[in-house]
Amino acid sequence: MITMTERQEILDFGMTFPDVYIDTPFRDDNWVLLRYRKNKRAFAWTYERKGHIWVNVKVDPMWRAVCDRSHRLPPPFVAGEER
Repeated sequence: MITMTERQEILDFGMTFPDVYIDTPFRDDNWVLLRYRKNKRAFAWTYERKGHIWVNVKVDPMWRAVCDRSHRLPPPFVAGEER
């Protein structure tokens, strides 16, 4: 299992994939995205919250099921819900 605690570790790992770039499209500098150059779609959103780095990763539904079974993941975030 890979453990990443710093935003830069997450971004560095994401940059190992081909044709990827880092983007900061929002006025809030807290949000840093990883995007594919070919279609400009984001596949990872990083942000700091309550002293921790969080990452939302867009994956194929089949792979999400695999990850859910093999790793203890937090439940998906629901807007407006306090954790």
